[in-house]
Amino acid sequence: MRNPITIVLFGAAAVTAPAAPPVVAVDTAGTRYGGVLAGADWGRPLAAGDLDGDGYDEVIVSECESWGGVTSRVYVLRGGVRAHGRGWVDLSLTPADQVIIGAQVDDNLGASVATGDVNGDGIDDLLLCASMGDFGGVLDRGVAYLIYGGEHFFDNTVRNLSEGSAWNIRILGPVAAGDMGGSNLFGGLDAQGAAIGRLNADSYGDIVLGVHLADGGNTQSGRVYVIFGNAWPSGFTFNLAVASNYGVRIDGRSRYDELGTCVLTADLTGDGLDELILGNEYYSRGLFTSDGATHIFRGRVTWPTYISLVSTAADITLLGARAQDELGTAAATGDFDGDGRRDLAVAAPGADVGAHNTQRGDGIVYGLLGKTSYQTGTYLFDYATTAPDFRLLGEFEKNLGDTLSAGDFDADGRTDLAAAERFGGPATNGVVEILRGRPGLAGQTFTANVDTDLRILGAPQDRIGFWLSACDHNADGLAEVLIGTPFNNGDRGTAYVFTWVSGDPDRDGDRDLRDVAFLQRCVTGPGGGPLDPPCLLLDGDLDEDLDEYDAAWLCERLTGPGQ
Repeated sequence: MRNPITIVLFGAAAVTAPAAPPVVAVDTAGTRYGGVLAGADWGRPLAAGDLDGDGYDEVIVSECESWGGVTSRVYVLRGGVRAHGRGWVDLSLTPADQVIIGAQVDDNLGASVATGDVNGDGIDDLLLCASMGDFGGVLDRGVAYLIYGGEHFFDNTVRNLSEGSAWNIRILGPVAAGDMGGSNLFGGLDAQGAAIGRLNADSYGDIVLGVHLADGGNTQSGRVYVIFGNAWPSGFTFNLAVASNYGVRIDGRSRYDELGTCVLTADLTGDGLDELILGNEYYSRGLFTSDGATHIFRGRVTWPTYISLVSTAADITLLGARAQDELGTAAATGDFDGDGRRDLAVAAPGADVGAHNTQRGDGIVYGLLGKTSYQTGTYLFDYATTAPDFRLLGEFEKNLGDTLSAGDFDADGRTDLAAAERFGGPATNGVVEILRGRPGLAGQTFTANVDTDLRILGAPQDRIGFWLSACDHNADGLAEVLIGTPFNNGDRGTAYVFTWVSGDPDRDGDRDLRDVAFLQRCVTGPGGGPLDPPCLLLDGDLDEDLDEYDAAWLCERLTGPGQ
């Protein structure tokens, strides 16, 4: 039963609309998970998935410091009712629901993390890369572990990957010092180097792994491997040095291109199969110019076992506009324009909006809208000469797009884009810019801190946004932004679960009497949830009901029409 609330308004003076998005402090995030160990790179990377099949997304946080005799860990934080509104959770005092411990010291467990249904049981599985893992006398080859999801996932609060019972499938990197799932010229840093997607026509998710320091077409040009999914029995080990152990191998083109630091999958063509999307930030048209590129291979029933970018172009290729743009550093997908097809956002954090310089880049995010016409043909989009479908421009020397994420953060049915500027803000606070999805994106240009829709700001020197992801931690249909910040909280780091409670359920860009009327229709009273969109946008205390507190919260934030 919905209980009426009487709201008395005394009026508000009209003000001029600001020429900038609203700014919200990241510390207002509904749930803030504090790391355990200082200097352990807590929160890079982050991921999410429903690992126990209960409908709630778990938050997955890496602590992947890999130097000086450190054992890396991955923390799994269970989703549930009001999981997005837990407040401050210090994991040194309140243990995580599960801790996954690396098999070896300094193996960099959690360098890349992905979720998806590999074994076809309808529940997400967890893929973890230990990029510096050793095995069989092959040093720093990288080892990946697949852990099947299911109702018994949380039966144990600790998994030690040195024990065979802690994982279901193990994958060995192909070469020494290949750093499978990692990044950096010397290896051992976090990456977007693992993915799970449906690349062929069966019912299983396929595993994608990048080995960026392997020799491909040239020295350290990198490789990407695909293992087609199946319901394998537990305990099996794949060795990517053996050709029969994988389905596809893709070799990078030029020396030191390091293909494999950014891999993801999504159906951009609308044919029901995911495309394989490979961001290639160090791809160079000249000598070590790092213009960057993104290579997109269509999903298909039958794949070739070997593809070399030296001789074979991808089905769709995006090229960075200038030297040091590093297009393909990060990427995210979603239905940004609401047409029912997935779209791609790919970042060039080294790009300059104006005249080219050799200092830290402004950053540009380029959008490619999905189209059924991409089901056939070969396409080349050179952003030096070709305008993207849409783009988001960064602020001066703030490196917009070091990380990206996408989710429906305002519950309107379209995917919204989150882009980090880790050097953003007046005091290296770090900023996450939110650009709402909208129809008619084609041809549009947006600018950070001008016509984005929300600006999440860290505290001074926090540099928030070293990693971004998205989840629905409490399964209410409103996605949360996950923000990894490894260097605050006494260097123990914080993983933020940020819910955008806009107070604007009619989504007209202001908070006025129409929104108050909306609240009166939505109100439930204490304990009266769950809430549906767009009533979720009025739940100021994140307690999954609408009551007097939420009415007062909204009234404090009224702006008037158009404000």
